[in-house]
Amino acid sequence: MNQIHTGMPYTDYEKLPGERVSDLVHMKPTPAHFLAHKAAPRVTKPEYAIGHALHTLVLEPHLFDEGYLVLPSGAPDRPTDRQLAQTKRNAKIEDALEYWTRIEAGEHGGKEFLTAKDYEACCGMAESIAKNERCQRYLSCAGYNEVVVTWTDPETGVVCKMRLDSLRSVSGGGLGLVDVKTAACAES
Repeated sequence: MNQIHTGMPYTDYEKLPGERVSDLVHMKPTPAHFLAHKAAPRVTKPEYAIGHALHTLVLEPHLFDEGYLVLPSGAPDRPTDRQLAQTKRNAKIEDALEYWTRIEAGEHGGKEFLTAKDYEACCGMAESIAKNERCQRYLSCAGYNEVVVTWTDPETGVVCKMRLDSLRSVSGGGLGLVDVKTAACAES
């Protein structure tokens, strides 16, 4: 079961048997925490779009236009679940709802939406990474993006899987892992 896969679409990774490393960390407090996490629906938070967009801009910039639709500056924010649940909505929320209904019904080919402000932030972060000598030392090396690794834990027999952002051949014949992450602030 120990395998390394390159070029595997995320949907195929999802279908692979095995526990994700990111899920297994929930086992640390108790097995009950892990089971509760696994039973809960997987939530994609709006702020994840920034991380995904930065990931694409840094590792696969040629795919950005295929996967993202940058909304025009001044586009209204998507109404929150709380705003949508209100029985009496103000005009601003109604206008935002109408805008997002039109956008989501449009021909966007399944692209992720990114506000102009978030796009500018992603471009700024990508530019900072491009100017960082240490980052470029790894990113300039040959390698593969979105590398899937599967293995069976020898101690427990549990089949595991993970998806590396990038695996690079570094000088001296070693391997380097690149993991692109974002945070609300540099201290977090």
